[in-house]
Amino acid sequence: SKVITVRGLKNVSMIPMGLSDKTAVNTLHMPVKVKGNLGFGLSHLGDDKSVDPRATTTEEIKLITLDEFAVQNDVRRVDLIKIDVEGWE
Repeated sequence: SKVITVRGLKNVSMIPMGLSDKTAVNTLHMPVKVKGNLGFGLSHLGDDKSVDPRATTTEEIKLITLDEFAVQNDVRRVDLIKIDVEGWE
């Protein structure tokens, strides 16, 4: 990401996938705000049953379990996981 490059962050990686309870591919629906930028706080996976009249853009995303991700990426130790689940608590 541009922020990672601009700030020179060496210990940060952007991985274009989501964590889930199972490995799959799903559709991410992202509302488009009036000024044209994306409303990430209102984004959601699965069927778009929203009654929100705004236009949305969609993207197919890969989902993976945390355990499978750790194995695939040789993650041997995790000190902290911070997850923003946007209302899915």
